[in-house]
Amino acid sequence: MIPRIVLYRLIACLFAAGSVYASVARAERLPLVTDIYSSVPTQRNANAKTFLQQARLACEAGDVGQTLRLSMLAAQSDSDEAATARRVLGYQKVGQQWAGSYAARRIERGEVWNTQFGWIEPADLPKLQAGQRPLGSRWITAEDDARRHATIEKGWKIRTDHFQITTNHSREAAAELATRLEALYQVWLQQFGGFSLKPAELLKRFDG
Repeated sequence: MIPRIVLYRLIACLFAAGSVYASVARAERLPLVTDIYSSVPTQRNANAKTFLQQARLACEAGDVGQTLRLSMLAAQSDSDEAATARRVLGYQKVGQQWAGSYAARRIERGEVWNTQFGWIEPADLPKLQAGQRPLGSRWITAEDDARRHATIEKGWKIRTDHFQITTNHSREAAAELATRLEALYQVWLQQFGGFSLKPAELLKRFDG
């Protein structure tokens, strides 16, 4: 049986996708976009309109991967084209944020994503940072919380749009891994999105 800390470290090393770009085997650099789980600097991009036009042409030609890569390039900017590009990528606008469908539901409930603790109520952050953990309507110490989640059957569960992490290591480790995996998902989508998305579906997103 692999020790839980070793298993976590193995997965974390395999899926370390924390930089703005991810390198793939043929040295191509793939873009990432800011979402609920990760932050990528945006800037006014003079090429955003061109990227989006090229993305639609790629979609019409049936190339899902290229469609998504070009859409991510367009979405990196804060231009008017970025909104359309994000819709193509599957995001929706919730207030001032762009989110996937699961994240949108959590945001509408008044929750926020925290890279250390996962989905939380904003008012709970000071208590969490002070070492307290929720248990129903009351708070317990982090040590007591760790004892309650000592086995994988009773492990912490952290969910994002595309992953659910269950671990008896720590809530913080689960949130960190989930954040890395969501960044990895953006890379996966550009390489293998054609297995789960059809050009006709993406064309509908272009048209709103």
